[in-house]
Amino acid sequence: MKYMHRNIIVMLTIFLIISACSNGERIREISDVEPGDFKKYAGTYVGNNSDMIAIVNHLPGGETFQSISLENESIKVNYGANGNGTLSADMVATYWFDSKYTMEKNFLFNVIYLSILVPNAKSYEFQVENKKFTIKREEILSILYEKFNDFPKEDDIWDKKKVIKFLNDNNEKITMLMNDKEFRKSLFVKYPVQ
Repeated sequence: MKYMHRNIIVMLTIFLIISACSNGERIREISDVEPGDFKKYAGTYVGNNSDMIAIVNHLPGGETFQSISLENESIKVNYGANGNGTLSADMVATYWFDSKYTMEKNFLFNVIYLSILVPNAKSYEFQVENKKFTIKREEILSILYEKFNDFPKEDDIWDKKKVIKFLNDNNEKITMLMNDKEFRKSLFVKYPVQ
């Protein structure tokens, strides 16, 4: 009985250690994003640092966000491993540079969401290690107007209800756009990740 009790304690300890080690932080993917999470951020100004940081944190790859620059109404986001975080440099590199086009899909998804949520931004730049993607607002808007008939324009882009309705109504279509290999290829030929 004594040995059985000890064996149970040892097995329980091993189970707890394994459980604790496997509960590491998971990096948010496109499929994890819920449009409702952005309700309070619709119509955010580039100069609103706390809301900008919250938006970037809620977007795919947000857990790897290192810094943001909001100079000249341009949004520049730098991703990588945080020194004080639970994600290792290897985990971050595996996430961004896998063979599933994660970097391109996330950059595209994030620029779509930022162009909707932050209407006064003039350009967007995302960087992971030495890879950088830059696009001007008018360039991404012309693409979005072409792909989405109901994309909020002019004053409607500042209307929180209309913006969230657009995101809710088009969440699946935005995801399909991310997964459209031909669309991504044509976009990144014109606006390459360098």
